[in-house]
Amino acid sequence: MRAARRALHYFMNAAVARSFRQWAGCTLGAAAAREIIFKAATVFTYVKVDAALSRWEEFTLERRARRALLAKAAARFRGAAAARAWSRWRDYVCERGAARRAATYFMKAAMGAAFRRWQENIQELLQQRGMLTKALLYFVKAAMVRHPPRCQPSFEL
Repeated sequence: MRAARRALHYFMNAAVARSFRQWAGCTLGAAAAREIIFKAATVFTYVKVDAALSRWEEFTLERRARRALLAKAAARFRGAAAARAWSRWRDYVCERGAARRAATYFMKAAMGAAFRRWQENIQELLQQRGMLTKALLYFVKAAMVRHPPRCQPSFEL
């Protein structure tokens, strides 16, 4: 029975050892595969980044060329005609601003004049009211002196 146990342990240990060796081989293979995949992804990324940078460089060069052409065209159009057009536009803008300022000034002046006229009219009306009040009191007192009231109040203080 002891021999059977030993044989059983031997075969169990052999199976465990074989499984361990197989796992170690797979692990090393998996690590190597991961390393290969990482290198491939890195190369792929560098290729994509390089392609993007080269497209950006081409775009930048084309844009510089277009700007140079536009600068040449603008230089051709600069001259007497462009200066006259610029001058006319600037004069128009200045005149329009002056017209706005003048309209504002006259509108405010008209409003101020209307307010002053209203104030003067109010002062005149107040003076007339005061004179009418004085005249009314004068005539009421005179009428009371000439024609005293016939009935006296019946209450006493």
